[in-house]
Amino acid sequence: MTLSYRGDAFARVKDRNRAKLDAALADGRVTAMLGSEVREIREDVVVLEHEGRAHVLPNDVVIVRIGGEAPYPFLERIGVHIVRKEIALEPAVTG
Repeated sequence: MTLSYRGDAFARVKDRNRAKLDAALADGRVTAMLGSEVREIREDVVVLEHEGRAHVLPNDVVIVRIGGEAPYPFLERIGVHIVRKEIALEPAVTG
């Protein structure tokens, strides 16, 4: 699993989750791509930008979390269609 994170360090991880995250990174269950941003979510891949380059990763499951805010406006901006607060991977309808 790849964890994309905009910051250059996991500064806001709660103490109760820090040990779990560190263990997952240490044993290779999770790969962190710090300083990256999601540019596009497609049905079969996710496109991340990292250090000015695009990285295309396989997409089995995508979980979007942006601080305490609901991610719906972000998802709509990158082309994901929202249906009754459920995510549908089909092209967004543009006006």
